[in-house]
Amino acid sequence: VLRNVSDCEELHRPVRRDEKKNLNDLKSLIRFPLKDKVQLPQQKSNILLQLAINRTVLKDFSLKVEQAEIVEKSIRLLKCIVELAINRCFGKLLESALLLDRALKVRLWETSNQNIFAQCKNLSIETLERLKELGKTNIHHIFGASPQMLQSEVGCSHDEIRALLCFSNEMMANKLMLDLSESNESEIIIRIRPAETMDNRRKSSVIHYQLVCYERDTGDLICWRSLPVGALEQEYRLRNTKAISIDRFRCALLANVVGIDFYIGISPLQRDNHFEEVITRKPS
Repeated sequence: VLRNVSDCEELHRPVRRDEKKNLNDLKSLIRFPLKDKVQLPQQKSNILLQLAINRTVLKDFSLKVEQAEIVEKSIRLLKCIVELAINRCFGKLLESALLLDRALKVRLWETSNQNIFAQCKNLSIETLERLKELGKTNIHHIFGASPQMLQSEVGCSHDEIRALLCFSNEMMANKLMLDLSESNESEIIIRIRPAETMDNRRKSSVIHYQLVCYERDTGDLICWRSLPVGALEQEYRLRNTKAISIDRFRCALLANVVGIDFYIGISPLQRDNHFEEVITRKPS
């Protein structure tokens, strides 16, 4: 998807002679490296998109301006790709497009070794670097910690400690998982529920998920749903007219923030177009 988006002429900007060396040097910082030297506009777009997700600071002002334009247009293109994937039932394409779209919006990869607390507002670069040095890069490292302990270990301000705790608590309270099961009526039941048991759970006004289920072998989309913001429990039933085993599904529960996705990996599934949603409701 990244390569195809980069190939779109709408994103192309000429590769100027004085920026070739800079772009070739920056090439070593990206997640998906390019084999050849940077000569073409699509290579430039590819690198600038990846650098944006990496949060790499560009010193060249013209590259900064072009990068902002390319990112904005890429997000618009990805919206069209998502709609196309849903309409054409391309499950693998839908998952990849959603992940790239989110990566560009929050500036973090889905499997990144970057600090997920970069998504937390009001944290200084120094605090983020200190968290990374301490190995505190996911919500489990912060959730449940006392302000005194964080102050002692991280050494950040009281406002930053409050922001860290609020962010990790909100993420943990709205972290979801899903279960797959079969009913006696030849239905596949997808139950979405909180991943953690918590008292005084507060629904988020920001976090929301998208559910993507598809055949791993063919990539054919079986089910896509956009969950309401703050939704914690949901149930979907799919009629399984061919009695296909549920251990052959690929399901992804993708949040609009990095760090709380949930996956169920599956072995290859034979192509089947006989899945039909028969009911959508909250569990009783």
